[in-house]
Amino acid sequence: MPPRSPKRRSKYSAFMISPVTAGLLIATPNILLLLYFFSADVHHAKHEDGSELIRGQAAVRRQLSGNTEEILTDIKVEIVKLEKHQSEIQRETSQIRDDLGVVIKKFLLLRDRFKNRSIQLDYNRNTSELHGTSRTQVNQSHTNTQWLQPPQLQPQPPPSPQQRQHLNLTNEDNHAEKDLALGLVDKLHEEYTSIFVLSLRRFSPSSDIVLFLRASTPRLDALLKNHGVISVKYAEEDISQAAMRNHSSLTYRWLVFERFLDLHGKNYRRVLLADVVQVAFQSNPFDVMKKPGLYAFSESISLSQDEWTSNWIRACFESSVLTPLPDKETLNVGYVMGSIDRVLPYVKVMAATIRSVTRADGCRGEGVDQGVHNVVAYTDASFSDLVVQNQNNGAVGELQSPFAMTYNAGVKAVINGMGVAAAVVLRYYHVPEVMKLLFNSYVVWDVHNVSKGTGGCWRYMLMTHVELFKGHGDFADSSVERVASPLGCCEICDRNQQCNGFTHFDQTCWMKSISRSPKPEEGFPVPESTSGWKIYTNL
Repeated sequence: MPPRSPKRRSKYSAFMISPVTAGLLIATPNILLLLYFFSADVHHAKHEDGSELIRGQAAVRRQLSGNTEEILTDIKVEIVKLEKHQSEIQRETSQIRDDLGVVIKKFLLLRDRFKNRSIQLDYNRNTSELHGTSRTQVNQSHTNTQWLQPPQLQPQPPPSPQQRQHLNLTNEDNHAEKDLALGLVDKLHEEYTSIFVLSLRRFSPSSDIVLFLRASTPRLDALLKNHGVISVKYAEEDISQAAMRNHSSLTYRWLVFERFLDLHGKNYRRVLLADVVQVAFQSNPFDVMKKPGLYAFSESISLSQDEWTSNWIRACFESSVLTPLPDKETLNVGYVMGSIDRVLPYVKVMAATIRSVTRADGCRGEGVDQGVHNVVAYTDASFSDLVVQNQNNGAVGELQSPFAMTYNAGVKAVINGMGVAAAVVLRYYHVPEVMKLLFNSYVVWDVHNVSKGTGGCWRYMLMTHVELFKGHGDFADSSVERVASPLGCCEICDRNQQCNGFTHFDQTCWMKSISRSPKPEEGFPVPESTSGWKIYTNL
């Protein structure tokens, strides 16, 4: 909330008087009239006998008493009116002051945002305008708020009957033929974003990729531009519902998706919605859809067995909502896809439900949208045609599931229970071999940074974004500690004679007892992790 501007005089302030002053002004004429009659009666009584004088005084007293009550009543009425009027003026003044503060805040935000930018959102994919440049070399830049405006498109003719048959389109389907991948990245995840973009571009070079980014780097910006990604920078102020700003990005992304598809959905035929930081592609994901519809992907575990998702349903809905669902398989909210005519209604219901349930105090944090996704998919009759694929015969592998697809080293791919390679892999960081393969294939810069520690870590060599000791070197006593940074790991390791190495990730230290200095090529890529080992020992 911006600081309030100094209090300003209302347009009515020149006419504002206190209630007491107003009452005296109203009463003065009547009081003067009473004094006149009183003095006249007394003057007349001087020439009458005593009884007439007494009667005259009594009459004056009665008249004075009656008029006084009427005057006091009138004064009270006028005071009430003036107080009400003054209250209305104060409310109006306060509202004007608040509105002015909002306007000033928006002006400052827009000034800063567009101060050094002159960028135009361009959805035109006309190859004649690219002057021979390949699709993956299209250099596009986009502003924070241009996504709110409809794109300027070249008119496209409807597909021919032969094309419609090939695309499995009915006469009622959208004439647009482009595919869209839509995602939101809340934190700075260069490596995960690179894997998402480059693996999708490999198998779907002509699809549109639209990513909403809250943070970026020159290196990531260059990668997105060079591969034709429409990147939209956003801030909390861009979230339309202020109450949603305190929720996880995984929750409020559905409001962002709803707004974007409302404006641009008609330009696309098929749409996938993805949690960028956990998704990679092994083939064209849009080929998964054999016919138009809405597609969801299960983890092959029932909701009764999935305590995490069930708890989110209980936190956000009435307890009776979960009663008919225990045998239903958990659907992963990190990846949903379908034809635009089914995806857009689904996104609208998701957004509306999230707006409703997240008012509850317990319905907050990462996981809200997972609970909402399962409730909407299984209980909303308008999505009874939902197509659900599982880990046994589906096209999306969920590597955290107890019944997850497996990695086949021979074909270097994640395969389902039928031996068929999945088109999409979710939560690949749970399998080190898959993580390493994807990093080597789709991260085009060296993420490893080896350096000698300083300060409290002066005895250690440190290597970032890699896990050097996975599966070996653990010791039983106090091997896991919660600390904010690798420095804390160094301090803990120095106090333990068994410890001569560690891995720091997600504010946690895994202390290690290793027999030799590690080789960097033996490690597994883990973004935002740090491995350290003592260099002043006999390793």
